[in-house]
Amino acid sequence: MNLVKNIVLIALFFLLSPNILFRLPGNKYVSALLHGAIFAVLWYVSNPILEGFTPKQIKCANAKKSLQNAKTDLQKNAINKQITDLKC
Repeated sequence: MNLVKNIVLIALFFLLSPNILFRLPGNKYVSALLHGAIFAVLWYVSNPILEGFTPKQIKCANAKKSLQNAKTDLQKNAINKQITDLKC
């Protein structure tokens, strides 16, 4: 899976480099910053998918982690309800 992930990373980097896929007008530094921000957002969204996790699995894992860190019974009950609603 690392090979596919690396190929996607390289492709995103190449395509989102300034003046490759699209051009943003203005200062070259602002343009590079915006291209970098778009790259970061796309990588943030695609990385869990490439790792094999669906958004539901990520939410379930986060809820279970929160349950371990819950201190009061009220917090635990709320998190258990969330886990039940997600059908984890």
